[in-house]
Amino acid sequence: MKVGVLFRETFRGSFHLLDDPFTTRAADVHLIVNIDDWAALAKDGAARLEGTVSLEGIADRVELEGSVRYRLRREKRVPYDFTFVGEGGTGYRFRGQREPHPVSPLEVFTNLRFSLYDPDDHEIGRGLVRCDLRSDLRRLIGSVRAKLVS
Repeated sequence: MKVGVLFRETFRGSFHLLDDPFTTRAADVHLIVNIDDWAALAKDGAARLEGTVSLEGIADRVELEGSVRYRLRREKRVPYDFTFVGEGGTGYRFRGQREPHPVSPLEVFTNLRFSLYDPDDHEIGRGLVRCDLRSDLRRLIGSVRAKLVS
């Protein structure tokens, strides 16, 4: 048995579909970050994601699975990649990243820019979700839990 860690991240914002760029849609992402493998975290910065995603007109609180890689030192970014099944049984992929901005260095903690892909891996949408440092950071810290991993 090994000891792992999990914590929660919450992001809210909006996105648009590329074929309808003037219609803004709501986005809500609730993630559980699981650090099960400390060697993978040290080597690649990799952690496993699960949680739920709501993207207006596409998915309403559906389960997601994927990964996040903490690569701030080497790549100056934190990439997120997860999949989910939306309304009508269609599979989608969410790829995004948090990265530092020279004028606003705290953006790496708050902003997650993303693209949405269809089952054929064609980009169909883009958006920005954010966490609120005041309330969401407190919740993130309060959500940190140790767990046993076999």
